[in-house]
This record gives sequence, structure tokens and C-alpha cells, in this order.
Amino acid sequence: MENKKPFLSIIMRTQGKRPEALMEALLCLYAQTDMDYEVCLMAHCMEKKDRDRIQKVVSSMPSGLSSRIRILPVTYGGRTAPLHEGFLAARGNYTAAFDDDDLVFEHWVASFHELAKEYPGKILHTYCVQQKWSREMTPYDEVCYTAQGKLQKEYCVDFEYVRQLCVNYCPIHSLAFPTKLYQEMEIRFDETFEVTEDWDFLMRAALVCGVANKAEVTSLYRIWGNYENSKTLNGEKLWEENKRRILDKLDLEPLILPEGSASKIVEYIEQNPMHAREAKNGQKLWMQLFFDLGNGYNEKESIHLWAQIEDGTYRAKVTESLPKKMLSLRIDPGEAGMLVLKNPVVTIEAEDGTRIEKIVDSSNGYTFEEGYLFLEDDPQLYVVLEEVCGMKSLEFWAEYSYEIKAEILDRVVNQLAEKELQKRKSIAYRCKHMIKAVLGK
Repeated sequence: MENKKPFLSIIMRTQGKRPEALMEALLCLYAQTDMDYEVCLMAHCMEKKDRDRIQKVVSSMPSGLSSRIRILPVTYGGRTAPLHEGFLAARGNYTAAFDDDDLVFEHWVASFHELAKEYPGKILHTYCVQQKWSREMTPYDEVCYTAQGKLQKEYCVDFEYVRQLCVNYCPIHSLAFPTKLYQEMEIRFDETFEVTEDWDFLMRAALVCGVANKAEVTSLYRIWGNYENSKTLNGEKLWEENKRRILDKLDLEPLILPEGSASKIVEYIEQNPMHAREAKNGQKLWMQLFFDLGNGYNEKESIHLWAQIEDGTYRAKVTESLPKKMLSLRIDPGEAGMLVLKNPVVTIEAEDGTRIEKIVDSSNGYTFEEGYLFLEDDPQLYVVLEEVCGMKSLEFWAEYSYEIKAEILDRVVNQLAEKELQKRKSIAYRCKHMIKAVLGK
């Protein structure tokens, strides 16, 4: 490798426990059309057998790649320590991170290089797709990794600071950072984070030098179904706690937002029914779908999408990111209460072309003849889908209003009064109150 300073330093974390994945990741780098890079392979808290294993993988690589690799041991800390040490050791003008269980396409380095020439000094961002994978054993007792679903495009969006405050749409290998940002300006990873360390770093760094976007897919984020990763090891609760920590840190100082943020803020506020009680034709509303795949409803198995308001109806259609089979579906049509949804319907198109209409229920809405009244925030609907397999598309439709008529309230109040009366007539209710009377409570 030449002694000149490379364009890109690639920081790759590894613990040596998945040599097959490491080999695939390194071969992705050997296939690059732009070879102006170095690789810092961060050997994190390894035993000797693991060090020997990664050395064997590196030695098996073609000389055009192995000569670019530096194996740097990191003997302390959690997930963030190898990133910190790698960014400090980087010799390139830009630094990118790429874990040993993900994949990048052949134009990954080239796309960053082209973007850096157009926007020097900015953080570089390209698009990333995600896909479910699993670790399998071949009949010859060898490890192999297999794709388990189609490519999903949740991360194929431009970086927008306001939206990025809510959800991290930029996996770490979709980004390249100016090396001076870390080494000279001392904007660093927070090593107290066990997860979301890249999200926290990006949000602080973006305020300093901005982000340049390129709408080109250059990498693949592998979601492991049967293999441990940071999400399975740390759990949903820790992810939510760290998200709160990121926001708390940003709350300590004024935010100087990137150009275009004012219009984005207004757009998001106007599209949020909590701030815009009047649903207008053509308006889009933010909704969320949760898929129960056997783990209950959780954020990681959900998608966000826009629903369209037209002539008093609420309509959303999904054709991507649908699991092949799920137990049930939860629909969160916005965040605000004081909402009426009439005649809600979910229509499913199966892969064989058949169309199925499903009954929609609610876990926190009050029922009346035509639909549901949600008095509290966070309205929720659900549909049982156990017998449906192989969905091509899913469409949700309902009449939608924040104007609650007196007749609907009367029907709901009468319904609640009738339920209370029936409860008071029950043997359990009467026994409970008799016991309280005897005990003097």
C-alpha cells in the first residue's frame, strides 16, 4: 500500500466470534471500485484463540486487501471503546465504521469519495437497505448465513435533523465523518453508551459540520433472526433509555439547526393531529404499524408510514416491509385522543392474488355502532391475522374525525352505564362489597 494518506479509514469492530461473517465483510472491501482506503480491524477484548482466528482470516485475504489492514487490539470497555480507539488511529481524511456482520456494495467507498469532493468537510450520508438473515449449518457442519426476507427501505431517506431526533435512520455504515472532527475538534463517542452510541455521536457532530446526502444505496444492514447482536443482547428498555439520554444531552444547549429545518418543523407540526385538529383534504398523517411475530408488539418489529386524508377518510396502504406471517397487527392512527374512527376496515391482498377483509377491534377505544371513540391519547386498533400467510399488500381505511357529536358521546355514556350496572349485579361485585362491609373497610 502506498504511503500517501488514504481518503477513507474504515473502522471494523470484531470479537473474532464470527469469522465467516468477518470474511464476507472483508471481501466486500476487496470488491470496491475505489481502493483509496485503509482498514483498522479493532480486535475487541479477545482471547488468544479469537486473535488467532481473525489473523487467519486476514492472512487468507488477497494481498491487495491484507496489506491495507491493521489489526489493533482494544483490551477494555464496551461496544464504543473500539470505535473510539479506531477513530483516534485513523489516517484517512474521512473515517467510516463498518461492523463485521454487515455488508457494503462495491461502490460504497466511491460514493463517499464523490460526495466528499462536492461537499468537503461535511458528514457524508448514503442510503442503506436492511434485510433479515439467519445463521445456519450446512449438511457438512459448516456455518453459513442466509437471507430470510426481501430488502427493506426504511433507511433509504435523506438525513433530516428534526426527523432524526425521533428515530435513527442512519446506520453507522451509511456514514463517513471528517477525521479532523474527531481527532482535532475532539467531538467524541460517549463511551458510557452500551447501544445507540453512533446515533448520539451523529446528532452532536451534525450540528458542527452538517450532513451531505446522496440518494444511492451503498450498504446492507443485516437483521439477525437467530443470532445475537446488540439489540438481542441489550433489550428494548436499554434502547429507549439511551434515546432519552441523547435527547437530554441535546437539551442542555441551544440547537442551531441546519438550513431547511424551519419548513420541516412546520410540516411535521401541521401533519400531527395533536396540533391540527381539522383534517384537511390531501393532508398526510403519521401512523405506526406493529407486527406481532410471536414476541408481542415492540418498536423493532414495527414500521412508520404516512396515511392520507381525503374527503373525510383515512387511508394507508403498505406494499413493503410486510412480514410473511404474523399473529396480529396493531394500528396506531396518530398520537392524539378525542378521535372518532368509523367503519375501520383492513384489506389484505395475499401473494396468490386473493383479497381478504378483516374485522378491526380496539384495545383502548369506546365502541359504538359504526366504530370507535378514543378519548385518551395513543389510539390503538388491532387485527388478528393468524391464518393469513404471504401478504403482498395491506390497506387500512376508515372515516376519520376530531368532531365528536353529542349523539356519539350519549351512546358511549349509555354503554358504559349499562356495563357498570351489569357489573354491580354480578355475584363477584356483591361478594366483594359484603366482605368490605364485614371488615369495616
